Amino acid sequence: MKPLFLALLVSLTIGRITATDIHQPEGQGFHLHVTKLVGNHMPGPGIGPGIGVPGIQVPEGMNPGRGHGFPLKNTEVLVFQGKIKPMQDPAEAKKHKAFHTKAVTDDEGKVSIPLPPGRYTLVAVIKGKCYRNGFDGQGNWASLELKEGDWMKTWIRDTSEAAF
Repeated sequence: MKPLFLALLVSLTIGRITATDIHQPEGQGFHLHVTKLVGNHMPGPGIGPGIGVPGIQVPEGMNPGRGHGFPLKNTEVLVFQGKIKPMQDPAEAKKHKAFHTKAVTDDEGKVSIPLPPGRYTLVAVIKGKCYRNGFDGQGNWASLELKEGDWMKTWIRDTSEAAF
């Protein structure tokens, strides 16, 4: 019984050590997930046809009467320092004095962007236009304050073809 207990204790200890600190990169930045929401996102049981979106296929086994989210892979993300007013043209946005860097999402619509501490505005380029579905109430796109040593999880959801 004693050897079994020791083996279990060692396994749990090793598992705990390897499960922590491995996935957290050094420094700070954003773990961003860019998705597209389509269909009916109204609260309820999900009965009915929902809102069909041409060109979007609902994965097998999912109820077409409910809304769904899909990752936006290979989507360009523009990063600006501070708060900025909305703009549409990505080429002009890259000339903006607050433009800091750009990144591209992977096949799961995700990207990690290391940045120094500060306030940033993250914008996705969707259908050739800058897109951010959040505002600060003062005419600016929503921005986020990044603190030293913090990897912040955030998202941009294209809701242009979803019903709420």
